[in-house]
Amino acid sequence: FNSGSTYDWDISDYTFTATTNDQLIVSGGDFSLDSGAHVSVGFQGAVSPDKGDPFWNVGHYWKIIDYTGGGSGGTASGAPRSPPA
Repeated sequence: FNSGSTYDWDISDYTFTATTNDQLIVSGGDFSLDSGAHVSVGFQGAVSPDKGDPFWNVGHYWKIIDYTGGGSGGTASGAPRSPPA
């Protein structure tokens, strides 16, 4: 992903598995996530962040890119967002 690009990632249920939510699977070659690339999270169906739901008041991590390639991978990081207001 080049700087300035955006990956639209959707959460569609609370199981948070690769079969029910978006996930990029990179199984060969090189993978690059450049500084300035963004992930935009979309909430689908019954999934909606709500500060009244204890689930959303703690941190969570989801694997959105699964890199098992033989080339050169990289690392990606980002600042966590606060719970919804």
